Amino acid sequence: DFNTDRADESYQKEYFENLNNPNGRKISTIDSAERNYPKVTQKQIDDLQTKWQDTEISTALWEIINKNQVQELERLLTAKPIYAFVRSADGRGPMWWAHEYGRHDIVMLLRDVGVSENHVDRNGMAPLKKESNKGNIGDRWEDTEVTSMLWNIINENRVEQFKEITASTPELAFVRSGDGRGPMWWA
Repeated sequence: DFNTDRADESYQKEYFENLNNPNGRKISTIDSAERNYPKVTQKQIDDLQTKWQDTEISTALWEIINKNQVQELERLLTAKPIYAFVRSADGRGPMWWAHEYGRHDIVMLLRDVGVSENHVDRNGMAPLKKESNKGNIGDRWEDTEVTSMLWNIINENRVEQFKEITASTPELAFVRSGDGRGPMWWA
């Protein structure tokens, strides 16, 4: 609310603390280092990578990602982390769809499970190429787990962690929250 007399910093802090929290309780953002998924073996991944097919599971995953149901996907992958590696008949899977629809929280979740962004689909297209079809990441203003996490990192002056995250995923330096602000504003 821009009509308040509060300082911008305190407004931002409260804004992100209450993001997606209608009951007013504080929510702790799950840092990727804190997520604990059961380990998927390379053999399990390799076996699944040879089975590109449209299935009920691939369809359900596409629907969850299309609807941006981050918590639902997190629950599913906690129980069955191998699902993160499912590929549909065209060779695409959760990482492709997450990039295609600009689902940054889901991209981060899939990275935590261990899904690579370097594999290619039937047409030789890697997941990261899909995101470039949807415009600049900074053009999409939305409040997400990623924007909240980045705000917390900057607010707590964790410079090295911010450098590490943006070195591995440079586009995160350009995310914007629902109010249009991003790392440059928060710093």
